[in-house]
Amino acid sequence: MRIRSCISQRRILLILLSFCVLLSSQRSCLSLVKAVEIDSKHVEPKENNDDNDTTTTTSSLRSRPTPSSTLKEEIPTKRQIAAGGILRKAFLRGLNGGISGLIAGCIQVITLMWLRTVINYQCRYGTTFRHAIDLLYREGGVGRLYEGVGFALIQAPMSKFFATAANDGMQAILACFDISRSWGIGTQTFLASIVVGCFRMVLMPIDTCKVVLQVDGKQGFRGLLLRVKAGNFGVLYQGAIINSISSAMSNFPWFFIYNLLSKNQVVMSLVQSPLVRNGLVGFCASLVSDTIVNPLRVIKTTKQSMGSKHEGITYGDTVRMIFTADGWKGFFIRGLRTRMIANAIQSALFTIIWRKLADEWGNRAENVEQSSTIGAK
Repeated sequence: MRIRSCISQRRILLILLSFCVLLSSQRSCLSLVKAVEIDSKHVEPKENNDDNDTTTTTSSLRSRPTPSSTLKEEIPTKRQIAAGGILRKAFLRGLNGGISGLIAGCIQVITLMWLRTVINYQCRYGTTFRHAIDLLYREGGVGRLYEGVGFALIQAPMSKFFATAANDGMQAILACFDISRSWGIGTQTFLASIVVGCFRMVLMPIDTCKVVLQVDGKQGFRGLLLRVKAGNFGVLYQGAIINSISSAMSNFPWFFIYNLLSKNQVVMSLVQSPLVRNGLVGFCASLVSDTIVNPLRVIKTTKQSMGSKHEGITYGDTVRMIFTADGWKGFFIRGLRTRMIANAIQSALFTIIWRKLADEWGNRAENVEQSSTIGAK
């Protein structure tokens, strides 16, 4: 009992420490964004209509021995300045949305990690919610429900950071070009989803460690480490392809519904409160996304869990294993009810925190930009 209590205390301290570090880092990141924005304003060349200044500049240029070709290369063209401004604007907007998404994802992990553990356990073994939570609690109490929380505090916030940064950044980039300005929400979200799906493959080793700890506990994680120490690093990428596809497919309907409803005038007129509206929009987006990608999640979780125990598990073997146990309904029903309820709560919480922080920091950045512009004049 003492050992278990010590372990749980260490986990709580780890969670609190990570949360404090995250809150402190968001302030430094925000100040960095503001500093970059202010400095970029002073670096940009200004047009001068004063005849005296023009004459002075022309005479000074003539007095220099530098060839005209070198001067043309040194002075940036208007197209280069415009391209730099577009990229800087997209970067700052993406960073603003990404940092707020990262903090929202961290809060999401701390409060609702136990639900994710139950969902992954259901996806692997196909039990009911009550049976799954009862088995997990018997194995190790509340600490068992938070197995893999260290990996989750890295993987989930980073995923949210890149997803929100890709969504906001892609919209900012496409809005700056005439050819893509008329593209609909679906095209914008589709391009951002492809980027997110590719990035999720980078986080695959962290995701595998987290899922194995959630599904099979420390015993399964020891087996995973033994296979890695033996040189089988491919076990860390079990289900990488299906995870990338499912991430892109879940990201597209989620952000498509979010972008569609958040800018809908009817929704804005019916729900006046931004907090309530963001929560409802996140709830609806989660319901649509979970229904579409649940079969892929079941295959991915099962392959990750079996890959830590057996070698050479293919996608065909995984599909046959699920079909033999539960038939076709196993792909669509396993953990779906719990996932829909849990993700609806998580999405509502995430959307409220994400948009609240992003809007607040966006307003601050605009005020700083306006004040710096006035000061420059």
